[in-house]
Amino acid sequence: MAEKIVRIPFREVTLSIDGATAETYARLRRGASLDRVLANLGRLQDLKSRLGSSLPEINFFYLVMRSNYREIPLFLQLARDHGIDRISFQMVLVDHRNLSREPGLAAEVAFEPGEVRELHDLIRPAIESQRGGLRTIHLSGFQTLFEKHGLETISSTKAGFPSIPIMKARTPLWRRPRSPVIRRQRPRPPRQKAEPE
Repeated sequence: MAEKIVRIPFREVTLSIDGATAETYARLRRGASLDRVLANLGRLQDLKSRLGSSLPEINFFYLVMRSNYREIPLFLQLARDHGIDRISFQMVLVDHRNLSREPGLAAEVAFEPGEVRELHDLIRPAIESQRGGLRTIHLSGFQTLFEKHGLETISSTKAGFPSIPIMKARTPLWRRPRSPVIRRQRPRPPRQKAEPE
């Protein structure tokens, strides 16, 4: 599979790493193994090197929740140790679709004021410490959370990173307008005029 990914070549591969420790990752990804993901990442990078390919570009995505935000500095070090230079952080969003699948998810977004302050105080130095090691860091959802709690907003550009979003906002399929259906019609035979009798 890794060889297909490199040979096709895919432009980009995003790995969702929602925990920087094996325990957190296994809990949030329901029994998945961080060690296995990182081993597969190593195989993919080795293949790229062996085949002399710069593609696919590999980036990490971290969904920030109450149960994993304290691991952000460790996650950044993990990314750096594995040669990842593009990272996206997104605050977890809860809506009716994911709540119906995972009712306990609501507790993951209900940050206490002290936790919001701790996240605020943790995120800026964590990303600023990565200047020179990472090409891009994209933050999503932090501004709203921090403004709601009267805290200064933090953005990747304020931390010295270019404002190149890794992920473009997309309208979910269920909200997109339906495309008109164009049906191919068979040509109708020409009408014959009725002759007067």
